[in-house]
Amino acid sequence: MKKFISILSLCLVLVCGGCSLSNFNSGSNFSKGSVPTTITSKLDTTSENDESLVTTYENCKKSVVTILNYASYYDRGKTVTSLYGSGSGFVYDYDDNYIYLYTNAHVVSVSKGYNQSYYEIVFYDGNRYYGNLAYSNGSEDVAIMKVSRTDQDFAKASIGNSENVKAGSSVFAIGSPLGLEYANTITSGIVSNVNIEVEADDDNDGTKTTMYMIQIDASLNPGNSGGPLFNKNGEVVGVNTLKIMSDSNGNDAETFNFCIPINHFVKVANTLATKGSYSRPLLGVTVIDVKKMSLSDRENYGITTSKGIYIESVSSSGASNGILTKATLISKINDVEINNLADFSTELYKYLAGDSIAITTTNLNGSNASEHTITLK
Repeated sequence: MKKFISILSLCLVLVCGGCSLSNFNSGSNFSKGSVPTTITSKLDTTSENDESLVTTYENCKKSVVTILNYASYYDRGKTVTSLYGSGSGFVYDYDDNYIYLYTNAHVVSVSKGYNQSYYEIVFYDGNRYYGNLAYSNGSEDVAIMKVSRTDQDFAKASIGNSENVKAGSSVFAIGSPLGLEYANTITSGIVSNVNIEVEADDDNDGTKTTMYMIQIDASLNPGNSGGPLFNKNGEVVGVNTLKIMSDSNGNDAETFNFCIPINHFVKVANTLATKGSYSRPLLGVTVIDVKKMSLSDRENYGITTSKGIYIESVSSSGASNGILTKATLISKINDVEINNLADFSTELYKYLAGDSIAITTTNLNGSNASEHTITLK
């Protein structure tokens, strides 16, 4: 039986613009002066009317930027530099010297055959400046950029809590779909579901990464990648990343758009900024989601409950060796109930290698719980 299986074999499109646009003039340096604001405006919680959304949008858009990725290639012995692609990003912090931005790693990368040249960051008012890539992790699709602080007019985005996002929650996205011409575009909708398992090769290295994302019905298009997903209070709860175009049978999909939960994104970004790299914590087990098993497979394994994570094997060199045993069910991590693989991965990825967690296991019928302390690798 295959492990960590995606729901469908899907045609995924990263929502990073690769539009063929003409070159732009470089940004200029100015003296410091502009003082940024922090977004505090909130929608009317009793009436989500057009006027309140307009007000929130006007404040939130000041934190959103367009990222222009320039690359060079050789043509008939000459080096040609042009706009490789574009995406979105947003301001999450600043100091006296720099403005710091979050975006997707695939927004700021180039494929084989190209050499990275430079980036331009275009703020909401159209003013542009050179940007620098500080950190990037292609597997998690997380990148941090910085822009020298001069006279930019901007706002620092308010970071929310993606654990509070529920299916049916109102959300809206701001970005630059199809490039700079459509900068500051807003699309709105609802959260279709949370913790959706999606496999994507964000860094084009031939290896897919399983991610657990927020699904929304608000429209996303190439160029929206790296931009913020806001809740109704104007807080960033996700980073817009990809969409599903069709399934393995060629059936078209509508409004299947996905965002990296902001809690996970920030966890990765903070680790990159403090340690220089990020790796997912390893428990050292091969597991199967009971909910995804057919009734006949459950009978073959002797499972009589309908939830939890079945431990099929334990790695001899893993963190769980000598602690967890196969043919048992993981039911809790640090007292958080684990009903399925999405719960398991979401809870596990809150931690880093070296952290200790408490794992509760049960028999195959869900009884006789035992708690184990494991130091992650």
